[in-house]
Amino acid sequence: EYKQRLLICIPDEESVADIVGLIEDLNTNILIELDDSLFLFAMPEVPPMPNVKIIEMPPDIYVPSIVFSEKDRAFIRASGEAGRVKEFVDSVAVSESDLPVYVNNHFGRLRVIGSNEDQVKINFDVEVTAESSEMAEEFIDEIEVKLYTNSRGVYITTHFPDIADPKRQVVASFMDVRVPSVNRLVCDNSFGSMEISGMEESVRANANNCSLELNDIEGGVQAVTTMGQTTIRDCTDMIDVRSSLGPVRISDCDAEMEIENSYAPIRISNCDGEAVIRNSGEIHLSEHDGDIIIENSGGSTTVRDMNGSIRIKSTLQTISLSNIDGEVEIEATNSDVEAHDITGQLIATNHAGDVVLKRLEGAFHIDSDGGDVHITLRDPVDGASSITSHGGVVTLKLSDDSDIMLTAHADGGAINGAFSKNVTREHQTSNAVVLFGSASIPLEVHGHGTVITILDAR
Repeated sequence: EYKQRLLICIPDEESVADIVGLIEDLNTNILIELDDSLFLFAMPEVPPMPNVKIIEMPPDIYVPSIVFSEKDRAFIRASGEAGRVKEFVDSVAVSESDLPVYVNNHFGRLRVIGSNEDQVKINFDVEVTAESSEMAEEFIDEIEVKLYTNSRGVYITTHFPDIADPKRQVVASFMDVRVPSVNRLVCDNSFGSMEISGMEESVRANANNCSLELNDIEGGVQAVTTMGQTTIRDCTDMIDVRSSLGPVRISDCDAEMEIENSYAPIRISNCDGEAVIRNSGEIHLSEHDGDIIIENSGGSTTVRDMNGSIRIKSTLQTISLSNIDGEVEIEATNSDVEAHDITGQLIATNHAGDVVLKRLEGAFHIDSDGGDVHITLRDPVDGASSITSHGGVVTLKLSDDSDIMLTAHADGGAINGAFSKNVTREHQTSNAVVLFGSASIPLEVHGHGTVITILDAR
C-alpha cells in the first residue's frame, strides 16, 4: 500500500501525540518502538511536525517487530475499509509425553515448532476488514481460539464465522504454536500454509487448499494434501504422502517412503530408503539409495544417479533412466524408454513405444510390440540377452569389444546392415549369425514383421 518507506525519528515523548494524529491522517497502523525512539512507516506526503525529523529509510535497515502500544487495534485501510487486528496468546502445561497434540486451524498460516519445554504455547494474530469500525470489531470478536487438554490429548482449534459476506473479510491470519517435540502431533489447516519442524515423534498433517512444509521430523510422517505444494526435508522413519493437484518435493531424507499424487509432479532427491511412488504426473528421482517401485499413468518418469533396483509401470509418457547401479524392470504402454549406464539386469516390456539402450553392463531382455528398439553395445554385458519385436524396427550397433554372438531371426521381415553376407533367407524368413570379438555372450533377436538392422559400432 505504500509507495515509499520513511523513517520518522521522535526525539521526545511530547511528540507522541503528534504521531498519533499523523497515523490517523495517513491511514497507517505500524508503529514500532526501539530504545527511546519511535519509528513509523508512512506515505511520502508527511505534513510538517515540530520536533520530528523525517528521513528516507535505508533499504537495508533492520526494523524490529516490536509493536508500540497494544497489538489489538483498529485502523483505516487505504481503500477506506475499516480494519481490526487482534492477538490471542495462551499456554498449557503438558505433563505426559504420550498425550498427542491436535491443532485444527481453518484459515491462514500455521507454524508448529517442536521444543524442549513441557508445555504448549500459542500465539494467534488475525486481521479483518469490514465496512465500518463497529462491524470490524463485531466480526473479529466472533473469531475464537480454544486451547484445552484432557486425558486423551491437547487440543488447539480456531473458529472463524461465515465469511461469505464480501463486506467482511479476513485479511491475514497467522498461528504460531510451540509444542513438546516428544509428543505426537496431528495438524489440520485450510486455505493458507502449514509449516512443521523439529519433532522427535510422529507427525500427521492434513492440508486442504494449503501448502505444507515438513522439516526435521524424526518420527514417521503422514501427509494428506490437496491443491497445495508439499515439501519434506530432513525427515527420518516412514514417510507417507497422499496428495492431489499439488507438487510434492522430498529431499535429504533417510526413510522408507510411500508417495501418491495425481496431476502434479513428484520430485525426490538425495534420499535413502525403499520407496513406492504412484502418480498421474511427472516423476523425477535423483541421487537415491534404495529400491524403488514406480507406477505412473500419464506423466514422464526420470530416474538418475541411483543405487538400488527399480520396477516401473508407466503409460503415455517417456521413461528416462541413467546411472543406475541395480536391476531394472519396466512395463510400459505408449511410452518411450531411454536408458543408459545401467549396471544390473534390464527387463523391459513395451507396447507402442520405442526402446533406446546404451552403455549396459548387465544382461537385458526386451519385448517390444509396435515400437522400435535401438541398442548400442561397445563393451560386454554380464550374461545372455534377448530381444523380441512385433512389427517394429530393431537396430543393433555392436563392436568387437562387446564379445556378442548374435543370432537373429526375422519372420515376415528382413535382416540387413553391415553384415548382410551373414544373412540367409528362406521363403519369408531371414536368419543371421554374426560373431563379435570372442563371441562368448549370446544375444538372440526374434522379429515378427520386423526389420532387423545390424551395424558396426566402431
